[in-house]
Amino acid sequence: MIIDTHVHLENFSTKDVSLAERLTNLKRVMKQAQVDKAIILCCVDAVNRKAVQMDDILELVKNEKNIFVVGTLSINYTPAQLGYVKELLQQKRIIGIKFYPGYEAFYPNDNRLDAAYALCEAYDVPAVFHSGETYGRGVGIKYSMPIHIDDLAIRRPNLKIVIAHLGNPWLDEVMVILNRHTNVYADISALVWRGFDSCWKPYYSDAIVRLIKWNDGQKHKLLFATDWPCHNDAVYYTFMKEYVRFVKQLRISKEDKELMLYKNAQKVFRT
Repeated sequence: MIIDTHVHLENFSTKDVSLAERLTNLKRVMKQAQVDKAIILCCVDAVNRKAVQMDDILELVKNEKNIFVVGTLSINYTPAQLGYVKELLQQKRIIGIKFYPGYEAFYPNDNRLDAAYALCEAYDVPAVFHSGETYGRGVGIKYSMPIHIDDLAIRRPNLKIVIAHLGNPWLDEVMVILNRHTNVYADISALVWRGFDSCWKPYYSDAIVRLIKWNDGQKHKLLFATDWPCHNDAVYYTFMKEYVRFVKQLRISKEDKELMLYKNAQKVFRT
């Protein structure tokens, strides 16, 4: 079993690819990579002017049994938008909420998000945060530095938190935060854009092994994720498969690989 906890349907390609075709391509690469389930994360418009609207994604995948959706809220959400997200959670049409500090000017501990975090707690779904470098300049990486998750985790110990992208490049900060808080997890998506070449493969392999060793006794921390299509046209159809291969070659136990590849996702997202 493999669960990719972080994919998108945005079109970062230079080609014009319809939304339906993107879903077909996602299922195609999942099959090639032997990935059984995938979680699509919705974007806010600040991330990409081509952001796919949440309703369009939900309509597209409504009959898909192995594809799930994490919704999103902008920092400037309205009461009506919050109410709609609550309805989607009640109906189990979304299994989490994604937030985009760094693309929008706010820190994860911003009080304006308290009502959204309360929804996550009430429905036992994770709050997923963009963390680390941004695609493009964004509005400032000071907002997406993972250190700010520490304060939120202290304030809200019952909130399941997922730090996306391992907070890359602040990997050591994430390592410490995961160890400090039982309610915080991290996905390993978007560590690379063009594949794990001779430079990045050993670099990230060592970082992940060190993180697991640091968190000995708290192994339910890392989530397999790719950020597909995390886009380079040349690796569009092989990116996910290469990510699976990367995890399988890590110098960690079979148990730790199974936790990362699917067991932790089953716990965090209840998929």
